[in-house]
Amino acid sequence: MTPVMGVCCVKLRVLEGGVMLEYRALRVSEWFGRACDLAEAHRLETERDFSAGRADLDLAAYRVLEESGAAVAFGLFSDGALVGYVSGFVVRHLHYDFVVAQHDLLFVEPRFRKGRAALRLLGLFEEEARRRGAVRILYHAKPDSVFARLLERTGARCEEFVFCKGV
Repeated sequence: MTPVMGVCCVKLRVLEGGVMLEYRALRVSEWFGRACDLAEAHRLETERDFSAGRADLDLAAYRVLEESGAAVAFGLFSDGALVGYVSGFVVRHLHYDFVVAQHDLLFVEPRFRKGRAALRLLGLFEEEARRRGAVRILYHAKPDSVFARLLERTGARCEEFVFCKGV
């Protein structure tokens, strides 16, 4: 595995529910097939109405973001298999003179959700965003979703609404 720019590979090992979980930085492009599978599971669970087609991650875009140093991703592994991940981007805000992080995707296989896996992934993402100079992290969540409630419990607040319509 190629080292991820400025990030050590293994960030955390935790024994949870009798299972050893490992959290480490990753490049989505290097785990692309499995990342696509997890993104599809995410779509089926939370975004069926958004797209009728299978999740289709843009490998070229991920590579550009990774090569530019903007991409941030951490994986959750069990017995060497990727079972969850968080991804996002850290960039200068387009309108203001500061750095922001933008959450892209968080997904953990249901069988690994009983503990704190999602919170740990978010924590790693936030820690790396701060390390890269971000002063704000922007998350998107469906209204009244488990993820929205989780974000509120971590101190995030609703800043604005995103509206969607077909054209």
